[in-house]
Amino acid sequence: RQQLFSVDHPEVADSLYITGVTFNHLQQYEESCTMHQQALQIRQRLFSGDHPDVANSLTKMGVTYNCLGRYEEALHMHQQAYHMRQRLLPADHPDFAASVVYICGAYLNMGRLEQGIDILQQHLQMTHQLVGPEAVLLFNNIGFRLIELRRYEKGLSCYQQAYHIRQQLFSGDHPDFADSLGRIGSACAKLRRYDEALDMHQQALEMQQRLFSGDH
Repeated sequence: RQQLFSVDHPEVADSLYITGVTFNHLQQYEESCTMHQQALQIRQRLFSGDHPDVANSLTKMGVTYNCLGRYEEALHMHQQAYHMRQRLLPADHPDFAASVVYICGAYLNMGRLEQGIDILQQHLQMTHQLVGPEAVLLFNNIGFRLIELRRYEKGLSCYQQAYHIRQQLFSGDHPDFADSLGRIGSACAKLRRYDEALDMHQQALEMQQRLFSGDH
C-alpha cells in the first residue's frame, strides 16, 4: 500500500495499525511501537481535530508503551485518547470506558493508587458502569493493592465489582467466577466475616469441582 499511495492515505494508516496490533500480540513491542507511531502520525495529518481513528492510535500507543514499561508515556497517550473520546462519545460508550480503565492501570503501574481510584470513581459517578475483561483486571488489581494496604472494605468492594462484571460476560460455571468468589472470600476473612468467607470459598470449590473432573 505504501507503494500504491505516495501521499498520506487512510489505508496505509490502517495497515500500519493492524501490523502494530499483530506485533503486540507477538510480544514484539518495539516493532509494534514503531508501527503505531507511523499510523498515528499519518492519521493526525489526515484528520484535523478529534477523530475516532486518532483516538484508537493513541490508545494502542499507550498499550504498547505500557508493555515496554514506559508508564509515563503510556499515561500521556491514554489521557489524550480519553479527552478526545470525551468530546466525541457519550459517557457510557465502551471505548470511553476503555480509556478510563487504561488510565487507571497506568497510575497503578506507577504506584499512584489514589489517583487511579479517583479517576475510576469519577467515571462510575457519571455512568455507574464499566464492562469488559480489562475492567475486571483493573478492579482485581486495585482490590489487591487495597488489601495489601489493609483497606479491606474497599478491596472487597473492588472484588465484588469484578465479579458483577464477570456475571455480564459469562453464564453458568466459569473459572473466572471461581476466581472472583475466592477473592471475595479472602477479603471477607480479612474483615473477620468468617461465615461469609467460608460460604464464598465453598462456592468456589464446588464450581471448580464441576468444571474440572478428575485430578487437576
